[in-house]
Amino acid sequence: MGYGAYVGADYDIHIIKGFLITPGIYYNYTFSEYINNDPYNFIHFDQIDHLIKIPVHLKYNFNIKPGKFAIYLYAGPVFSVGLASQLNTLCKAIIDDVAGDIIHIDNYSGAIKKIQLANYGDYRTMIIDMVQASIDSKGITQRYLDLQIDGGIGFRFKDHWELRFGYSFGVFDRFNRAYGDTHDLQMTQYYVGFGYRF
Repeated sequence: MGYGAYVGADYDIHIIKGFLITPGIYYNYTFSEYINNDPYNFIHFDQIDHLIKIPVHLKYNFNIKPGKFAIYLYAGPVFSVGLASQLNTLCKAIIDDVAGDIIHIDNYSGAIKKIQLANYGDYRTMIIDMVQASIDSKGITQRYLDLQIDGGIGFRFKDHWELRFGYSFGVFDRFNRAYGDTHDLQMTQYYVGFGYRF
């Protein structure tokens, strides 16, 4: 489960009365997390993504009161390009009173970006190498490119102000290599947008 925000612009290209094609470009930030509340082995994962999204919507406009109020339906593909993606993990074995070990992993390269270890002393370098070797062997990396199918409903007020509600689901598994054989990761989102159309 997670949350996010997006900002960008799109452009209406009129085809025939009521029908439009609306390409756009958006920056999208997402944050998702998983928490295992086992009192003896607490685990917390969170993932942060920075994406460029390029929707190409087919839109149909219902002019309820021309110039004052309209409703439109839209659907189409959304092409996604990853800018940065990071997985952060926190593990804490409470039964042994061990401080949290935080690992920051680049999801595209699979490389450890930063690691915070506690109570390992001279074994720190060895532990880091072991964690990196485990990541490499499992192939836990993700693709830069993604495709989603998107659709929703929008409301236009006074020809300019818009409010939209949409849903998109990922077509491709974002995992690469071996890890993708047993796990899958599709990006699915509900969203609300508010904007001004010139």
